[in-house]
Amino acid sequence: MSSWTEETDTMPGDTPLTALDYELFMLHAMVDAPPDLVEEALAVVGANRNTLEASYQRVLAENFMLRPSFAPISEILGPPLHEEQRHEAGRRFTVRTFALRLWPDFALEVYGRSDGMVWDERFVRTATNIPLPADPSQLKPWTATKPEIESRFGPLEEIELWAPYASYSLTHQPPATAPTRYNLVFSRSLLQRAEPHTSSG
Repeated sequence: MSSWTEETDTMPGDTPLTALDYELFMLHAMVDAPPDLVEEALAVVGANRNTLEASYQRVLAENFMLRPSFAPISEILGPPLHEEQRHEAGRRFTVRTFALRLWPDFALEVYGRSDGMVWDERFVRTATNIPLPADPSQLKPWTATKPEIESRFGPLEEIELWAPYASYSLTHQPPATAPTRYNLVFSRSLLQRAEPHTSSG
């Protein structure tokens, strides 16, 4: 039986945070996403830019990054689709996976440390055997995760990492043509932007 229900502190504010608040908080951080995708996502849940900003500020006020927050975030997003123990980077984590309304093709994995802190959050695809395009130039925002792209095109070279933001470069060489370098931007491992590298990029 899952043990995801835990004692949590009473959250400040007039009303408890909801799963949608947290999803909008994540959406707010996707500053590299195309504006039309953001607007479409907001429309799906009947929200707007004001709602987006309000939810962002409410979640930000909780200071989840600075305190043990695995339990309260689980309470907000739960119940989880599933829970498991996982070893990564030489440590053991409790990983809970939650459904998402704004990104129905993906779920959110939340990694909890033994001290109750959140170690990482990652988008993962809910379906299997979804093919990626043959060329990185055809990659579209919100259609792939970092592990999927690495599995398809090979290792990525880190450029900048400032969670949840991360940027990488990818060099792709089709048969009989010169290699092309791409810059890829992710938020919580979900692709936000893919474009050919330029001398200024």
